[in-house]
Amino acid sequence: MYNITICHMYPDLLNLYGDRGNIIALKKRLEWRGIEVTVKSVSLGDEFLPDEYDIVFLGGGQDFEQDILHNDLIKVKKEAIINAIENDVVFLCICGGYQLMGKY
Repeated sequence: MYNITICHMYPDLLNLYGDRGNIIALKKRLEWRGIEVTVKSVSLGDEFLPDEYDIVFLGGGQDFEQDILHNDLIKVKKEAIINAIENDVVFLCICGGYQLMGKY
C-alpha cells in the first residue's frame, strides 16, 4: 500500500474559501485509490521539515491573515521551502497561497 503525507500549511490562518474542504477531498480521493494518507498541520513558529511530506498545501487568505504569517514564512520557513521546491516536493497552492509563493 502507498502512503502519502500532506502538509497543510497555516490551516488556522488560510482558510478563506473552505480550504479544509480541499484537504478532505484530496484525502478521500487518495483513500478511494487505496492510498493511506496522513495530514500534518504546520503553522506559525512550527518547523517545516520538507523531507516529511509528499504534498504541501497552502490555501487562501485575506490580506490580514497573510500579513500575520508573512514574517514566519520569510524568517522561519523560507530556506526549507526553497529546498523542498528544488527537491521536487509537490506544492498545491490556492489563491493567496499561490501569491505567497511568488513575487506578487
